[in-house]
Amino acid sequence: MRQQNKLSQSYWQQLLTSPVKTVASKIQISWRLKVKAVRYEGVRKISVSDYPKPKLASPTDAILKVTTSGISGSDLHMYDGRTELKQGTIVGHEILRVIEEIGQAVRSVKKR
Repeated sequence: MRQQNKLSQSYWQQLLTSPVKTVASKIQISWRLKVKAVRYEGVRKISVSDYPKPKLASPTDAILKVTTSGISGSDLHMYDGRTELKQGTIVGHEILRVIEEIGQAVRSVKKR
C-alpha cells in the first residue's frame, strides 16, 4: 500500500516550472526531509510509509541511516498474528546501518 505524497499541488507546479538545476535541488531537499519505514497494519498486513527524518532529541542520541534490512523469526510471529503487536507500530530490527549523526555526549561510536 503506497502512501500518497502530501505535498501541495502548487509545490509540484512550482517544481515542474523551475529551471532544471533548481528542480534537482528541491527534489533532493524534499528527499532528505523524509525516511521510509515499514508499519504493521494488522495480521498479514504491512505498509511502507514516509515519515519525517528523525532529529537528535538528547545529547546521548544517535541517528542511524539504514542501508539494508532483513526479517527475523520474531517479525514473522508478529506478521502471522502469533505475537500481539499494536497496529501502526514501526517494525524491523535486523539492520545494517551507517551512523549519520551523533549527540554531543555520545562517546562509544563515531560518525564516519
